[in-house]
Amino acid sequence: MPGVAVSPVGVQNSIKARIAAEVRVNLLGGWDAIGGGRENAFITAAAGYRPWRPLRSDRSGLVASYAGQTGPKTHKRVDEALDGVLFIDEAYSLVSEGREDAYGHEAVQALLKRMEDDRDRLVLILAGYTAPMQRLLKSNPGLSSRFGATLPFEDYTPGQLGRIFQLMCEKNHYQVPGPTQVRLLAGLHWLYQRRDEHFGNGRLVRNVFEGAVRRLGNRIANVTPLTKKLLTVFEPDDIDLPGATPEPWEDLLSQPWRFRVRCGGCGKESTAPANYVGRRVMCKQCGHRFRAEWGEPCLPGYDAGEKGGP
Repeated sequence: MPGVAVSPVGVQNSIKARIAAEVRVNLLGGWDAIGGGRENAFITAAAGYRPWRPLRSDRSGLVASYAGQTGPKTHKRVDEALDGVLFIDEAYSLVSEGREDAYGHEAVQALLKRMEDDRDRLVLILAGYTAPMQRLLKSNPGLSSRFGATLPFEDYTPGQLGRIFQLMCEKNHYQVPGPTQVRLLAGLHWLYQRRDEHFGNGRLVRNVFEGAVRRLGNRIANVTPLTKKLLTVFEPDDIDLPGATPEPWEDLLSQPWRFRVRCGGCGKESTAPANYVGRRVMCKQCGHRFRAEWGEPCLPGYDAGEKGGP
């Protein structure tokens, strides 16, 4: 039973697609979904299978350079993935846009045949951006007739991106005090509200992190003596938005930011002012003390989950 899930760029789409396939195959033997918009699309054709043995491929692993070689090459790759998973990245490249691609169509036909012949032994995942994937589906009636509904994976929110940044810092032994968290969350919020198909999610955070490391290094280059705090604590000025000028920062940091945080005791959500971020606070509901970190940024009278804002 084939299916499609959708995901934006940079949200660990390969992992999510594989987990979705594994869970659905184990429980139900397959699933149906398709999505649109600017996100990535994942197509999964799956029935019962035994070991979880993912095999990654792309056009180069399926399409040959000479006539008569693509079919055997594709069948060989599928044979290697039997009783496991065949994950084809950038699957839209199987059929080239704007020109006749006989070899690509031959690979698709071979995949369609094996999807049916080996439905009890194969999980097939095709991954790629949604618009090109829709073109791929329309390129062959056998593909377009197999996929129906939508399973979306949304963009990471600013708070979630902040926690990804925190994980990177912990892995590399850096610390992010409250004022630095506020600057980063405000910047991520600014980017999130203006996101388009190029919004990088986790990749964006990685770029911000690497930039922060460089800026920290430049800041302390002529400082003596060096201390552990100087080497490992990010200051607000170490955080910069890719491609942003100083003007957005001045506007952002002048806003009356509040941050939605959740109590680890009772689970109640509340908002905290910027000067509480990074500090231990007490929940008014249950008295539990917790550190107010990486809350979702919002402004009074404004829902950070919607587009718009500062």
